[in-house]
Amino acid sequence: MKNQAKRFAAVIGFDWADLKHDLCLWDADSESTEFSQVEHRPEVIEQWLITLRERYPNRQIAIGLEQKKGALAYQLMNCGFITVFVVHPSTVAKMRDAWSPSGAKDDPDDAELIMEIVRDSNYKLTAWKPDTPETRRLMLLCEHRRKLVDLRVKLTNELRSCLKTYYPLACKVAGDKLNEKLALDFIERWPTLESLKRAQRSSVKSFYTRHSSRYMQTIEKRLEQIKQAVPVTTDEVIIDCYSRQALSIVVQLRDLLKSIRDYDKHIYQVYTDHEDAQIISSFPATGRVFVPRLIAALGTDRERFGSALDLENYSGMAPVTERSGKSEWIHRRWKCSNFIRQSFHEWAGETTKHSIWARAFYIQARERGMGHHQAVRALAYKWIRILYKCWKERVPYDELHYLSVLKKRGSNLWKIIAEHPDAIRLNGPIESQFLC
Repeated sequence: MKNQAKRFAAVIGFDWADLKHDLCLWDADSESTEFSQVEHRPEVIEQWLITLRERYPNRQIAIGLEQKKGALAYQLMNCGFITVFVVHPSTVAKMRDAWSPSGAKDDPDDAELIMEIVRDSNYKLTAWKPDTPETRRLMLLCEHRRKLVDLRVKLTNELRSCLKTYYPLACKVAGDKLNEKLALDFIERWPTLESLKRAQRSSVKSFYTRHSSRYMQTIEKRLEQIKQAVPVTTDEVIIDCYSRQALSIVVQLRDLLKSIRDYDKHIYQVYTDHEDAQIISSFPATGRVFVPRLIAALGTDRERFGSALDLENYSGMAPVTERSGKSEWIHRRWKCSNFIRQSFHEWAGETTKHSIWARAFYIQARERGMGHHQAVRALAYKWIRILYKCWKERVPYDELHYLSVLKKRGSNLWKIIAEHPDAIRLNGPIESQFLC
């Protein structure tokens, strides 16, 4: 489809690397191909862009990349004469395997493959259009915050594993969550069972009350556990080394929790001023966690998604069907943004606590034999259709209006709501009722 490509003066394939980038340029006028390299330095790339603009004045150039993040993508996105197409790495890999069954891989060859994909198939590709600064800021802040949360989970698991090795009692008496202030202060004050045993009962009791642990029955139970506890080991080497490790993890968790709180404050300041905040906030269970993540996932360009199905595919909520001969396999979508998929999945799960019809939908899905996560994905798929319509038309969501529509249509969901009001009552999580 080279005629399609001739709307561009040139098509360039970039194979990205840390130190240098391999380029393959196809000139539309001469239909010739050139190979070159450019160093991964901002000033070098800037000079290359100036040379490119001088070579093709007042004309558009197409560039194919395997990523839409990173220094190179950010440097290209503000160039008005460049149209960037993002080519999925798996597409390049499959093309490479098709043309090179031996499995050989070479950077210039990959650059040429990317160029050919963009040149011959750009009418099937969607040009990358950076969103507004506010939306891009939200996306990056939310992604970075999520990485900190994942790191918090990792460190908490490491701390639990460490304590179980030499001081398992701490996992029971330091509070319900090891990554909260009560537990961190407890371990820092009494890093070993010996130090805890030496403490006076009144001191430990006072510690709990100062940390807002005011259920006397719980406190007395913990004090009795401390009294009855025996060490799992008396080896000084084990106790000294693992207690040091525990204390080092506590320090890391304290810093991490502060960073997460700082991110939360900044994200809140950014999303409350966003043009779509009111629309997204109208949906149940969004709040300060999911409003910014959903705004970032949708973006502000109303032409970005041609239909709700496009958004469902992008989010990873639309299932994939594979057919071969008489066999058919339906599975969840793997090739999508994990963060976006995670955002919709977690939000849909939370809506079962705040939306009557969502709770009924979940119950119905479980009764039909779906597992918990499959039911939540199905619910997310349905929520996205509603979310897309509200976002597209710039109108807030109205739960009462949606319920009246279900009733008017005689929906099966409405029948479940009407016939089983006790089961639908919004009184917290329900997945435990259906666990196999």
